[in-house]
Amino acid sequence: LSSKKKIKISDLEKIIPKSSVPKVIKSLSEKNIVFFTEEVKEKYKPKLSEYLELNPIYKNNEEELKKLITKLEKKAFKQLEALLAYLDASKNNPLVKKNIVSALSDSNAINALIKKQVFVSYLVEESRLNEVTAQTKKIQLTDIQQKTLNDIKHQWELKQTCLLHGETGSGKTEIYIELIKEQLSQQKQVLYLVPEIALTTQLIQRLRRVFGNKVYVYHSKFSENERTEIWNKLLNYDHDIHHPEKKDKCAQIILGPRSALFLPFKHLGLIIIDEEHDMSFRQRQKHPYYNARDAAIYLAHMLHAKVLLGSATPSVETLYNHDIGKYGKVILKEKYGPAQVSRKLIDIRKYYHQMGNRSLITPPLFQAIKERLNKKEQVLIFHNRRGYVPIVQCLQCGWIAKCSHCDVSLVYHKQHHLLLCHYCGNMSDLIQRCPACGSTQIHYKGWGTEKLEENLKEMFPHHNIARLDQDTTRSKYAHQNIIEAFEKQEIDILIGTQMITKGLDFKNVTLVAVINADSILHFPDFRAFERAYQLLHQLGGRAGRIEKNGEILIQTFHPENPVLQMYLENNYDDFYRHILQERTKYLYPPFTHLCEILIKSKKETVSAEYAQKLFLHLYPSFKENLLGPIKPYISKLNNYYIHHLMIKIPKNTSYTKSKQIIKNAIAKIQNNEFITDIIIDA
Repeated sequence: LSSKKKIKISDLEKIIPKSSVPKVIKSLSEKNIVFFTEEVKEKYKPKLSEYLELNPIYKNNEEELKKLITKLEKKAFKQLEALLAYLDASKNNPLVKKNIVSALSDSNAINALIKKQVFVSYLVEESRLNEVTAQTKKIQLTDIQQKTLNDIKHQWELKQTCLLHGETGSGKTEIYIELIKEQLSQQKQVLYLVPEIALTTQLIQRLRRVFGNKVYVYHSKFSENERTEIWNKLLNYDHDIHHPEKKDKCAQIILGPRSALFLPFKHLGLIIIDEEHDMSFRQRQKHPYYNARDAAIYLAHMLHAKVLLGSATPSVETLYNHDIGKYGKVILKEKYGPAQVSRKLIDIRKYYHQMGNRSLITPPLFQAIKERLNKKEQVLIFHNRRGYVPIVQCLQCGWIAKCSHCDVSLVYHKQHHLLLCHYCGNMSDLIQRCPACGSTQIHYKGWGTEKLEENLKEMFPHHNIARLDQDTTRSKYAHQNIIEAFEKQEIDILIGTQMITKGLDFKNVTLVAVINADSILHFPDFRAFERAYQLLHQLGGRAGRIEKNGEILIQTFHPENPVLQMYLENNYDDFYRHILQERTKYLYPPFTHLCEILIKSKKETVSAEYAQKLFLHLYPSFKENLLGPIKPYISKLNNYYIHHLMIKIPKNTSYTKSKQIIKNAIAKIQNNEFITDIIIDA
């Protein structure tokens, strides 16, 4: 600062340790030695491409062009090659990209022709977004689909929000397309929300075949510049929709996950929320905490738009909102094609001693996979644990490799030869010797998708096997490449986490396998059974899509589990009533609002102390509806120790008053030693 009047925080981090920067700045600020200024800088840079055009002297005068060619032929043959390459490429359009001509000739020769003013060079702003042409193929709805479409419109006359309770493979997307067409004919916009980025790959192809360049995808895998272009297209919607050259490329349909909700829509007419029950619509890992489904319904209310919630297994809250008359509901039970899906449980206990730790594939499942592969059919395998093995343990003293920042074990990733924390991203080298006792008896316990892939490749060495999980889809087009390869039947067995459970449509998949259903059933959450049933139902819907019958095989140690038994009966209405009875008895949503309060501190004793103080302040107001304080399932994340309080706020009490009581209680104990996070119904 003695040599500069201003210094950036990023430059300061290069001079002193990054971890010390906040303390140093705070100390200097308190002494009035330094002051802060903030500047907003435009990061977006338009994509500029260089184009070439022949100078009008030569373009409009054939004699001059012949003289130029003769002259270059004698003195500058490489420049002649560049000129001829341009003339060949400019048959349909006089403006030619410089890189096209460069690919056919010498770059220095092109630059020389620009200097001689033979070529005129232009910088043209181009979109980073892929452009396609719409196909004219007309979608023919079945009689049942047409009736469903009419019923939805009728429900919208009575309610703003309608639930489409449609079976997997019943043709919900075709109905969505018809509803979108009606909105576009009124020059309105449509927001199509999906729970996972992976779902956009197949869906964007289907929508663009019908709507062409009016469809745009928006998600976090796009660069900042690409997302800015979509943002600007929405801002310029009023201009583009009436412009003869731009109206076919204006942003009328936005497809994306929950982040697409915050785009600047001008004339939103319809919000479609596909797989509305999915937990991926809930943001709980970082601020702001929200449920995209509920936020979308509120956005539609603000902009006077309609909402369509689509699901084969609607959430308990959504079904209850229909029961009390808040939402409309239309049922579509008949599948689009003749194919049926059978459901079977495999009791792992019968084969456990035979399998040992050598495999997770029971003999019946192995036989079923073999039969499908022999018929040239494809198999999907669900295993909700990525990495190679989830636990690295010392056999001598029992020590387990844990993250130094979180209260979780490190997962071994064989592909990258490292231990990784799936919560904070902390990485560690492989353990050769136990740090607690010095033993070299390091044991790798459990199975992740990486190890399962390796195991299946040993079982079926002559078949192509791939994985679809977070590790294999980090690059921008990785989702798309894997899904397209599977669609083209270049992959025989696809192993995946929750990415493979919903929305994907593969005609040749006839077998879906769940490696261990117990991992999704026995989870400390009141929604665990609901999520498990929904996930199994979605998985079953990936098999037997149109003509070929399908089968879902579920491996479990507890086939007598009531959720699994109800799933076999395929009666979601009974399951819903069963869950609703439990929620009524224990006062959980949809009969209450759930308010979770997380007390976080770098010191565990501070977190526990202030959680208890907050409990004492809140108890007089909430009594038995206040639960805790307790440590959550994962009690330390990113170096913060966590204690958890939960308040059940009955729907018949004042929600606003309850929030004010909570705010006042927190204000009484608030200081710099801890952080408070409040999550409501998210």
